[in-house]
Amino acid sequence: MTSHILKYSLILLAGFLLHWWIFNFSSLSIPENIPATPIKVYGLSKLAWIITILIFFQKGLLKAKPERGILTLTLLGTYVYFIADVIFKVFMISIVMSAETTGEDIYFYLYNSIVMILFATILSFFVAFQLKTKRTLLLSVLIVAF
Repeated sequence: MTSHILKYSLILLAGFLLHWWIFNFSSLSIPENIPATPIKVYGLSKLAWIITILIFFQKGLLKAKPERGILTLTLLGTYVYFIADVIFKVFMISIVMSAETTGEDIYFYLYNSIVMILFATILSFFVAFQLKTKRTLLLSVLIVAF
């Protein structure tokens, strides 16, 4: 199971790095927002990547051991995201931060990490709930309620 967690954490991390490069340094002219909406392309594509990795990760766990519960799947999915996010943030801080970095900048990175880990936990729960129960209608109600 540890190799499964590490494998998907590294895949998620590679996606984060590629995503960061595409949106910040590539010559692609990707619009900031989806036309006629306030939805940011950067966030939507990152969300899609996270959900995709969580689905494949949790499906692999269920294939190996189908009796795993929703809580276990949720926590393991959060752990996969946590590992990738911490490594990515350390990379970002080492690249982006400079001598002029203030405590406020570091606070922003830490705050962002905590919020994103909590958000990934919620996404992980939704994925685990769907994979385990196959109750799409109830999942839709939970998502709308959230």
